[in-house]
Amino acid sequence: MSYHMVPTTKGGIKSCVGLEKMLYEHSTNNLITEEEAELYDRQIRLWGIESQNRLKQSKILLLGMNALAAEIAKNIVLAGISSLTIIDDQQVTIEDCENNFLIPHDCLGHRSLNPMVKLQSSEMGDLKEKIQKHNFIILITECSSTHFKQWSTVCDIVSGIDINTRPYVICASATGLFGFVFVDLNAHECLSENVILKKKSASTVPPNSLQRLNKTDEASNTETVLVRKAFNYCRLTDSLCLIADTLKNKSHAKYIPKGYFLMQVLSHCSTNEAPFTLSYLQSQWQNVSKLLDVDEAILSTEDLECCSGPIVPAVNPVLGGVVSQEIIRAITRKGAPHGNWYFFNGSQCSVIVDWLPPNEKSQIS
Repeated sequence: MSYHMVPTTKGGIKSCVGLEKMLYEHSTNNLITEEEAELYDRQIRLWGIESQNRLKQSKILLLGMNALAAEIAKNIVLAGISSLTIIDDQQVTIEDCENNFLIPHDCLGHRSLNPMVKLQSSEMGDLKEKIQKHNFIILITECSSTHFKQWSTVCDIVSGIDINTRPYVICASATGLFGFVFVDLNAHECLSENVILKKKSASTVPPNSLQRLNKTDEASNTETVLVRKAFNYCRLTDSLCLIADTLKNKSHAKYIPKGYFLMQVLSHCSTNEAPFTLSYLQSQWQNVSKLLDVDEAILSTEDLECCSGPIVPAVNPVLGGVVSQEIIRAITRKGAPHGNWYFFNGSQCSVIVDWLPPNEKSQIS
């Protein structure tokens, strides 16, 4: 199924004041209209008109339409992107109707979100042309060895595109109470807020006032400045290979997030065994730990248990919110990224973010 959604706008005219100075050059075409300025007034005041312009010019391709993907689609469409193209050739099941608010019960058995939309299924090998027409690719899959191969396929297609036109990629998957996300933003530049000490001038500080200032008005000693930073992301295959090299030193394995090892377990699981039982996950971990040459005790029964069973519905809006936030952060270039891997553990209500391998960011003067 191929389904195209374009956000619509409505409302009157309202001028926006106090907006930040544009810090990045971009085409003057396709700027937001005054009507859109009113519709997106609240978020423009939050992240600025330049960021909203970037969102309006973004064309996103969403591969896969499960409940997690529905949450992401909702969030980024409401943010005001230019267009969202969804591709999913899977037949709608009763589980989809129960968990995915974009799929009503009368679509059970259909192969599209909307029976009025022309059905267009696409093989993975035919995706390159579609990918090149978008500047952000989101791949949402189930957890299994088959689906993890789709990650590698899509990431390999993207890495083969010229660096100047290469789209960003985010891959995400979830099962039980666990979810994981991989991010590849290529060579990414952004604006980051840094808190620095103000430079005091003796001519502007009254005599004997420094001591009073330090005691009663400490907040005025600092100021927030915007700094341009650059991050170089590695490919999925390179990330996994480098991690494998790191794991050869067993003393380093304890510094790798547990979520990485859970992801490795799930990437070796068979689709036919889903939803996965605890005993099946334990047997897979025995094999994976030997393959990685790490101590089996790294993962406890509780760790593996959070991946067992079907995905808990509450995981979708939480993980979907995390992914959507990173998509908006990447498109608007507002705020430095925190890592290229995200591991969500619903049983602990935590999200671990890490650079695997470590990323050396550079600051642009």
